[in-house]
Amino acid sequence: MLSAESSLVTAAPAQTDRIFAQFAANVLSCRHTRALASAGKRSLNIHLLMVTALLLLWKLIESPNVVLILGGTVFFAGSCVIARNEARLTPVLITPLSWWFAWQAFSLGLCPIWIGSRIGAQQSIDYIGNSLSINNVMEGFIYYAIGSLAMHFGLQRSRPREAAAAAGRRGSSGSIAPIIALWVSGIFYSFFGKYLSAIGMLAAPLQWATLSAACSIAIAPPRFIPARSYIHWCAILIAIAGCLVASAVIGLKFYIMLSVLPIIWFVILKGNLRKALLVLIPAIILIYLYVVEPVIGGLRFINRSANIQSSLIEYAKTGNIGEVTALEQASVPERLDDVATRMFSGIMVGYLVQDTKVHGLKMGETMNYVLYAVIPRLFWPDKPNVSRGAWFTAYLGAASSEDTARTASALTAEGELYWNFGLVGMIAGMAALGWLIGRLMWKTAGVDPRANPIRMLAYLMTIFLVASELEAGTMFVGILASTIVLRLMIKSYELFGKPS
Repeated sequence: MLSAESSLVTAAPAQTDRIFAQFAANVLSCRHTRALASAGKRSLNIHLLMVTALLLLWKLIESPNVVLILGGTVFFAGSCVIARNEARLTPVLITPLSWWFAWQAFSLGLCPIWIGSRIGAQQSIDYIGNSLSINNVMEGFIYYAIGSLAMHFGLQRSRPREAAAAAGRRGSSGSIAPIIALWVSGIFYSFFGKYLSAIGMLAAPLQWATLSAACSIAIAPPRFIPARSYIHWCAILIAIAGCLVASAVIGLKFYIMLSVLPIIWFVILKGNLRKALLVLIPAIILIYLYVVEPVIGGLRFINRSANIQSSLIEYAKTGNIGEVTALEQASVPERLDDVATRMFSGIMVGYLVQDTKVHGLKMGETMNYVLYAVIPRLFWPDKPNVSRGAWFTAYLGAASSEDTARTASALTAEGELYWNFGLVGMIAGMAALGWLIGRLMWKTAGVDPRANPIRMLAYLMTIFLVASELEAGTMFVGILASTIVLRLMIKSYELFGKPS
């Protein structure tokens, strides 16, 4: 009896310690949750100040190029601050919002600065063969900025409050089998994706499968691969090689450049290696300007189409891929002009502003594809294309038809909503899209995806949905379809694979 009492007495302090430890953890969790909410509001306030400053510049300064330069400077500085703040909230650093604002620092910051410094006294800009008034470009810049703020508001409203519980958890992807399966399925999709067209957008997550597998290997290697060993480096390089092959076959320059994301992410997470970015980033820019841009552009010129798979394979087999670069000779400033014009979202929306002034709002006429987008081709073999990029290229007059378009021109979600429903409709639609992405995708992906390669796939899709130039309807359908597929994949992984 005395022994039992003694055991109870000795157990009591241990139990008390556990209670106090749990209490302290709950207090810290609440504090971190409040810190996350406060940081989110601070980012939103900075974004609001950026848009307000741009509006004031537009109203107070008559010179369009000065407004572009100063407005771009405001967005570059503000976006960098928000990207840094958001990155510091989680251990993985690259998050949907940090990536989005890093991208905005380029597309709404550096691009308008470059264009403003180059246009001089010009009153118009050439946009895919169309003369676009500088005033309409400025309006497009303003409206896009307002739309991005509305989307940010929607994201903030649906921001997961349980982030604190996972924020400090480090993870490993465990088994190599699901990573290899993702890597292979992504490459298969690149070469044979046309055979999966029967299931429509339900197959869309596979286009990111190879990249997500490479990211899992880079920042959360399986347990039997020693981190930062030569085996790890070899695994990263092999995974990236697969990304390059898969993205090159698709023929989209953006996808090709994303192939370096795993190594950049790895370097960012290793504080002692971050100085390597001073060499890595300039090297990536030069590769884009002197290799990727001329090669893809030359192959599109040869094929008279955006489908370059056959030509790319043929030139690669013969070793004459270098000959393609000679088809498009341009100086560095000319190449930068082209990049800035294509990446500056204000120009894209500016064209739609100009078109609306002439023809009026479309009132949903160009968004009827949303009604049939969810129907798989298995049940409707002749279903029209859902993606509007090639269709918009033909609308701009740069192709005789959607089938012959060599490029996919971005409508952007902001632009499509404004084109159809005006400024008020655009604000409401962008806020709703932001809420959907946050609610449906962040909840699926989680805050720290390193312990589960399927969550890594969902995480990457969330990142690129936020920062994409997809039209609103395609984004909406993509969110719904991807969420269904990814949640089924996650459940299957947790039931039959290694639990996260």
